[in-house]
Amino acid sequence: MFEYLASSIGFARVPLEEACARVAALGLKQIDLWFVKGMCEHLPPMEARLDLPRIRKALQESGLSCHALSVYGAAPEVTLARLEQLAELGGKVLVRDSLSGPQDTPQDVAERLRPFLKKAEQLGVTYAPENHCATAFDSIEQIKCVLEAVPSQRLGVAYAPIHTYTRKEDPAAAIRAIGSHMALFYAWDWGP
Repeated sequence: MFEYLASSIGFARVPLEEACARVAALGLKQIDLWFVKGMCEHLPPMEARLDLPRIRKALQESGLSCHALSVYGAAPEVTLARLEQLAELGGKVLVRDSLSGPQDTPQDVAERLRPFLKKAEQLGVTYAPENHCATAFDSIEQIKCVLEAVPSQRLGVAYAPIHTYTRKEDPAAAIRAIGSHMALFYAWDWGP
């Protein structure tokens, strides 16, 4: 079964506290807190330790729980720290880019994921790269290869159907291929 939640990037232009209040006003109970430099900075800069008391207060005052932290572009040591902080917040999923480019192979992706998955397994949280255009974790076949290469129940996929659609592949086929590894499903789009 799935639960609806909102990502704070939808409220990128307002402070964290207001973003939480707006998500709660939608009737939702969970949030995905984002950091993408220059785009959505609800989490502090990547070098800094999270201000967990401030985040907890914003969540508590709005009646939300943290479901996910999305930290695109984080350095490896920051990603490991964010996994720990996610667990401290009672969250479930850490979302990140796949650490790959078009020149990489799914095996390269699998190898880069291993230290994060080891930490996720220790903490009982899920590490979920997003399928994203122009990476080695984009096509249905690439995603399947990574999932097969890293047989961890703590490896999830933050699935963005728009990227599958852009590749002219079938989102339903991608959903079937991801199966129980579906950690987050982005029900959003862009363009006309």
